[in-house]
Amino acid sequence: MIKGIYTAARGLEYRLKNIETVANNLANINSTGYKKEGDFQQIINAAGKTETRQVTDFSNGNFVESGNPLDLAIKGEGFFEVQTDNGVELSRNGRFTISENGFLVDANGDKVLGARGEINLSSYMLNKDQKVEISRTGEIRIGDEIVDNIKIATVEDPQSLQKTGGGNYYDPNQEYIPAPEDKFELLSGYVEESNVNPIYEMQKMIEINKDYEAAQKIINTIDASLAKLSEIGKV
Repeated sequence: MIKGIYTAARGLEYRLKNIETVANNLANINSTGYKKEGDFQQIINAAGKTETRQVTDFSNGNFVESGNPLDLAIKGEGFFEVQTDNGVELSRNGRFTISENGFLVDANGDKVLGARGEINLSSYMLNKDQKVEISRTGEIRIGDEIVDNIKIATVEDPQSLQKTGGGNYYDPNQEYIPAPEDKFELLSGYVEESNVNPIYEMQKMIEINKDYEAAQKIINTIDASLAKLSEIGKV
């Protein structure tokens, strides 16, 4: 019976984590570029040991036209590279602006990286009559001048990426590799919506809550049985 309580308690723990995951997904329905987090699952690693892992759904969200040429969406695979205080991180949020110093920055104020490093658009700020054009491969042109090429990176195993507080991702080993050009297309003037389906998440929340209540009832039943056994033992 003790084993039964332990098993049920473990079930409660996972269901509680999954409830938190669903709540976080729902809270980020309107977060640009947000990727849905899946359930916590127990898997057997290469060493034969059981570990807990959470899978992230990196499928594309809907693309919405914004009309701002600095807004970018990645159709297909890959991430933007941004320079943060903690090093280079990856992002799917392409709502970019130009900082006071002329650098292309993301919603967190972190500088977007190109093939030449941090991307500077000062010439555009000096002459607003010039048009900014960003090609499907990330080439940035201001008038006739090629400024830089936005870096689109990927990793061998996206599920190994860790999430940061700013909604970005990072690889502890910083092993980012250029995404093949046939695997992505940059859409200028568009943003990528969250790929969370609110109806699905609400249904999932209801199911998890029911399973949680069932597991609680099992624990209460086993606990009551143990209490009766204890009373019988005293007689």
